[in-house]
Amino acid sequence: MRSLAKIGALLLGFGIAVGAASLAHAQAMGRVTCTVTDTDGNALQGVTATVTTQDLATFKQVKTSDKRGKFTVAVADATLTYDVKLEKEGYVPLVDKLKAPAGGFTTKEFVMLKPGQEGAPAAAPTPSADGTNVAQPTGGDRAVTTYNEGVDAQSTGDLDLAEKRFREAAEMDPTLAAAFTGLAGVALQRQQYQQAASYAEQAIAIDPGDFRALHLRYEAYRQLGDAAKTTEAAEALKKAGGGEAAAKMMFNEGAEAYNSGNFAVAKSKFEQVVVLDPELLQAHVALASLYLRDRQYPAAQKEAEAALERDATNIKAMQILYDSARLAGDADTAKATLDKLVQADPEWAATGLFQHAVELYNHDQAAEAITVLEEVLKVRPDHARAHYILGLALFNSGDMAGAKQHLQRFLELAPDDPDAAVAKEMLGYVNKG
Repeated sequence: MRSLAKIGALLLGFGIAVGAASLAHAQAMGRVTCTVTDTDGNALQGVTATVTTQDLATFKQVKTSDKRGKFTVAVADATLTYDVKLEKEGYVPLVDKLKAPAGGFTTKEFVMLKPGQEGAPAAAPTPSADGTNVAQPTGGDRAVTTYNEGVDAQSTGDLDLAEKRFREAAEMDPTLAAAFTGLAGVALQRQQYQQAASYAEQAIAIDPGDFRALHLRYEAYRQLGDAAKTTEAAEALKKAGGGEAAAKMMFNEGAEAYNSGNFAVAKSKFEQVVVLDPELLQAHVALASLYLRDRQYPAAQKEAEAALERDATNIKAMQILYDSARLAGDADTAKATLDKLVQADPEWAATGLFQHAVELYNHDQAAEAITVLEEVLKVRPDHARAHYILGLALFNSGDMAGAKQHLQRFLELAPDDPDAAVAKEMLGYVNKG
């Protein structure tokens, strides 16, 4: 088998390829806070908003406006155009489009008509963080503009200015959840985890569906080491439908950390991923490889088994399970997994498994090397080097008859091999005995 380090690299390489698209997807997140009023400007509470998109059949969000007539739509892919249908008893249903700014925040107003009314004003978006939907803000919209200035500052790394703008936005409009979310993000970047958690809690109190705030709260409590609150925050994030998107984003952060050689960070990220999205196969495989690398064999075995529950044919997961079970002393699982591996990937048996046997032999684990080499020869009975190493292992174990059989077969298959002289010398010794 390949060395543990090489196996880990191969696993992560496969996972990163999957994650690259996910990262682009996660970075395109956006949010729109909507306000619904009647023609007199009165806020409409209890409006049902159904958000869908023709580009993603599985996407559907259903929101209900609060007493201020507000609801917020958070989408994981701001590159798409969304359809929103507003419904309230006593009013004419309204259908319109929503477009969220990538990585930013915007607002939109809707006016609902009662039957027979005409001439409702058109919905008008306010400025977004990326400069789209530009319009002159008035009144309370100044808070949104200020918030977006904070987003711009944060994107350039100016955390002081970002914090200042987010605070100003929160003072202008204490009901603007995004401002508190921004403050939570800045605090988290500064590793001020308790502050980050507090700001995130404030944002969630205003807007329970604020995906980014839910994610920041989860991360803050995790960094604080508060297991109970971390679990609670993770469940809230998953319940809000943000667990999968957060997991994909976290997976890519873990892959980047791995490629940078920061294995501790990578492992921490992947540990979060399997909590947020237990069905993300590659996260289990990647985490298992890192546990194996750190000699955490029971943990590696558990993650490899979790991966195989989701894909029983995953060769890399089987390889890790075999190694981790063997090193953890679970001989039955190791043997059963080895049998499956040999059947699933005969080529690996002749290459990777053979190399693994050589490593076992070189580390004075002759009995284990013999077992593995016998498996190699079941698949490749003419594998000359396997016969040679098996002959050596049997010789060292005192099985002279077995050693003779395999050393002779080695010489038949590879008479010109550089080790042929050694094999002949050992056979001479066996024959004299």
